[in-house]
Amino acid sequence: MNPTTTPPQESREQLRQSFLTHAAAAFDLLFLPEAPSDLLSFSQREQRAAELSRDLATWLLQQHLENDPWACPSEATAIPCPRCARPACPQAVKDKPRLKRTLTTRVGAVSFQRQKWYCKICRISFFPSG
Repeated sequence: MNPTTTPPQESREQLRQSFLTHAAAAFDLLFLPEAPSDLLSFSQREQRAAELSRDLATWLLQQHLENDPWACPSEATAIPCPRCARPACPQAVKDKPRLKRTLTTRVGAVSFQRQKWYCKICRISFFPSG
């Protein structure tokens, strides 16, 4: 069991284009054609650059989590129980195949969804970490 961590080439190129669009927007916010009155001191410029950097980092992390093959492995994939190593089964919650979780990271809040799995032998629920 070793899902690839790289999205398919087509999807990867779409992500690249989306990132470049996002990065271009950040660039445009810092280097506005008209002289911005709120970026006079070095501290103000540093603050704006840091905000834009955090925004880009949050976006990258969010996209990487959304494209994680461990987030929702197929039922054909044998996911071993972390305790007994026997195959586990997906645990579906009504109308929610994957549970949403929000983490506060160094760059900001990031939300992601992962499939929950259950071991009938050990009676534990877990999320495969990869």
